[in-house]
Formats: sequence, C-alpha cells, structure tokens
Amino acid sequence: WVNFNELPPERTWDVLRKGVTGTAGGNYKLELFTGNGTARARCVWKDGQGTSISVVRGSNLHDGQWHELTCGRNGSTFSLTVDGATSSNTASLGSIANTAELTIGAKATDSDVFKGRIDEARVSFS
Repeated sequence: WVNFNELPPERTWDVLRKGVTGTAGGNYKLELFTGNGTARARCVWKDGQGTSISVVRGSNLHDGQWHELTCGRNGSTFSLTVDGATSSNTASLGSIANTAELTIGAKATDSDVFKGRIDEARVSFS
C-alpha cells in the first residue's frame, strides 16, 4: 500500500527492490514514476542472464489516497495489479536469485527515495 501526493521525480521512487541493474543473479523492483503527466506504477524483473520485462499500470496515484500495488509472476506471465485492476505481459525469464538486500522505500545506496507512506510491504513466494 502506498500513499503520496506529488509526482515522482525523473529518477523514479522505489517502493520495494531486490538488487539493482548489474546485480549478479538478476533483480526485481516495484517503483513509481511520472508518465504522461501522472504518477504510475511499474514492476520490473530481470533474470540472471539479463533478460527483462516490465509491466505498467495506474494513473493519478499521487492523489493522497491509499493504493494497493501488487507485482506477480506465474510462470511466463508477469503482472501488476493496482487497486484490483491488473495488467500483464509475458516473457521467458529464468530465475532471479541474488544475495542483495531487500530494500523498502529506496535503493540500498539511498537513491530513488520514496516520498510518501508505505504500509504492509511484503514479498512472498509459492
């Protein structure tokens, strides 16, 4: 869940991230960005071989209300759900497994810092 009331900067805001570009084993993230003049959400996955996919959804997320964001992977289908509505893309990605720390609200390097509130952040695997 996120709540914020201004547009993200050009570099984006991280909500949740494990690894960064170039991390051995791949990486994944949920971020907020400004697209078409409005705040939007994006999930990005990159496997250990460098193949990546992203899914974008939502608009006007900077309205000061709480929004539920969920990234998901089911086989070759990658999805982003914003407030119950889902968008998805398909790709053949390998495993994503790294030793990077999981961060909430920013990169481990203190960049892409989220300016708002985050509640009930979690990662689960099935």
